[in-house]
Amino acid sequence: MTKLMINQNRNGLSRMIDEMFNDFGFAPTVAGRETQTGQPRVNIIENDEQVRLVFEVPGMKKDDFKVVIKDGNLIVSGERKFELNEEKDRYVHREIGNARFSRSFTLSDKINTESVTADYNQGLLTISLAKQEEAKPKEIEISVG
Repeated sequence: MTKLMINQNRNGLSRMIDEMFNDFGFAPTVAGRETQTGQPRVNIIENDEQVRLVFEVPGMKKDDFKVVIKDGNLIVSGERKFELNEEKDRYVHREIGNARFSRSFTLSDKINTESVTADYNQGLLTISLAKQEEAKPKEIEISVG
């Protein structure tokens, strides 16, 4: 299994709990966390060829995202803006607002950082990270002299 470390920009008790659970090899799922922290939920899927990260980001457009690989880290950030025509409209109740997020993942040396793709479709941002081809053993023929 390829290890991806998730670095979240949080502090306090939530971060301490996450670190405790990460020490045991899994991260907790807390209902409503995306509302509290502004972080989109993400699934990490792995197979023999690649690792895929699927972010749940409804209401955003392709141009709202930035995906960067820097110093062995994958950094995914975005900003969602809701515009209101203030001349005609006013909020009576508001639960959906403007939001920014940034998530950072430390990449394993098994990831080929030259072969990364990103796709956005129906509220899901999918980032595919190809794995490096493992060095296969090479058999050397012995000649008789």
